[in-house]
Amino acid sequence: MTGLNFGSGDATNHLPLPEELPQDVQIDVEFLQSVSSPSQFAIYKVGLDFYATEDRHMSVKKDTMFVALKVFNDEWVFGCPDFKPNTFGFVPRNYLEFVKDIDKTSEMEAMHSRGQSFGGSLN
Repeated sequence: MTGLNFGSGDATNHLPLPEELPQDVQIDVEFLQSVSSPSQFAIYKVGLDFYATEDRHMSVKKDTMFVALKVFNDEWVFGCPDFKPNTFGFVPRNYLEFVKDIDKTSEMEAMHSRGQSFGGSLN
């Protein structure tokens, strides 16, 4: 499932959008497989509401935590909101505030030692 939409309300993007993604960047099975098991990923907090302007984008609300799986041209971030790991798309990097990098192996070991499981798989 790609994209995430929420009520139209004030559907205006307040920051300039970066240059468009190349047309050959498509969210298909091959692409999803290439990003489905990262050894490291980043956590961002959405700084401003972003309203998708095309199918590959994902609308996200301010203060949502966003799991970044891949960055394109240092301007677009592909990932998912932390509460919907099977909903994904691209968000402009200038709408995101970096929180931290996570090494999946270290995080999984720490969670396992606390008796927790690790979510977020796209499989």
